[in-house]
Amino acid sequence: MATKPILEDPSGEAAGIPNGGAANTGDDRLFRALARHRQFRSLWAAGVITQLGQWFQSVALGWLALTLTDSPSFVGQIGFASGVPILLLSLPAGALLDRLDRRRALLICQIAGALLAITVAIINWRGWVEPWHLIVAAVLSGALLAISQPATQTLIPTLVSRTDLPNALALTSAGNSSTRIIGPSIAGVLIGAVGLAGCFVAQAGTLFSAAALTLSIRLPRGTRARVAVGGGLIEGLRIIRRDRTLTGLLLLGAAPALLAYPYVQMLPVFVRDVLRLDAQGLGLIMAASGVGSLGGALFIARLSGYPRKGRLTLILGIGYGLVLTAFTLSRWPILTAALLACSAFLGSAFYSGNQILVQTHTSEEMRGRVMGALALSFGLTPIGALIIGELAQSLGVSWGVAIGALGSSLCIALIALRYRELARL
Repeated sequence: MATKPILEDPSGEAAGIPNGGAANTGDDRLFRALARHRQFRSLWAAGVITQLGQWFQSVALGWLALTLTDSPSFVGQIGFASGVPILLLSLPAGALLDRLDRRRALLICQIAGALLAITVAIINWRGWVEPWHLIVAAVLSGALLAISQPATQTLIPTLVSRTDLPNALALTSAGNSSTRIIGPSIAGVLIGAVGLAGCFVAQAGTLFSAAALTLSIRLPRGTRARVAVGGGLIEGLRIIRRDRTLTGLLLLGAAPALLAYPYVQMLPVFVRDVLRLDAQGLGLIMAASGVGSLGGALFIARLSGYPRKGRLTLILGIGYGLVLTAFTLSRWPILTAALLACSAFLGSAFYSGNQILVQTHTSEEMRGRVMGALALSFGLTPIGALIIGELAQSLGVSWGVAIGALGSSLCIALIALRYRELARL
């Protein structure tokens, strides 16, 4: 039993989208979804600001963990703790979003995240902070992300026309990628200027600002309240399993998330032990990754009208692992940065393309559960980080990352052979 494509009204636009959203398929402007849809602009800006705050938190939590314990292992545990709730809660959260007002759920998560950041800021400022506080903060933050990320993705199709949906999804990915470039740098400046507590307060400020933007969003009639359609979580999983195309797309997203994306956690080790660079070198290498990621998302946004997105996504995914493998072989910083930027370009374009294919293949009544499943597939990175970390410990960081990257390309190739219909999307 396959899921239905997005419903259309007689005007040719996505169901529930006002006729004010133009359906002119000849418009190939890069930022057309932002230019046409005011409500989507608010959601997009809220997402970018939220992601910027997440970088503040990530850098500040990691630095605070290292300051408290002087243990790189504990820093890794913080990252794992933030990823575990996504693995455990994404599917139930998706089922819940099919029953609730998605905008309200997003708003609650943003406000709760701001209050959490203020709490961490206070206990750090007062000198009360203990290592276990950081684990709890990471787990709670991950739990909120497990709800807020699918909520944002399920709202996008209700705010743009069907023809602009691929562009809107790619621009959302591009906005998130842009924060990878500036987020860590701003966090570093904040920590130096106002301390760790001030950095957490800044994160709270971003989340309160995002909540204000979310509150200003006005959903089309008929989309404000959600109802339980098509059964609950178990029935949703059964529908996904019966739909070969959807199953293939979710597996496609899981392969690099488990095997390739964890290279990010290994970058500090690679930069220090292989390239023999300091923290400033790490910052430049990470900036190269961020630039490539932004470019990949914008590339897909520009090609949102391309008719063979399935084949393109498969090629991007296989190429991503191969270029990432080449990155592990480099010993020259400039070449390393260039290869990493190229691999990040391919990885980001693959992620955006896969997400577009999943969204356009999903019916509105199943959207929450499918987005929860997609979040779960992309949430496998913490587990992959443990696997790649063990390989790096035994064989060296270059071999560990290379094995994972080649495994990712091999898995995508096998998925393409097993689910041949993906190339026809």
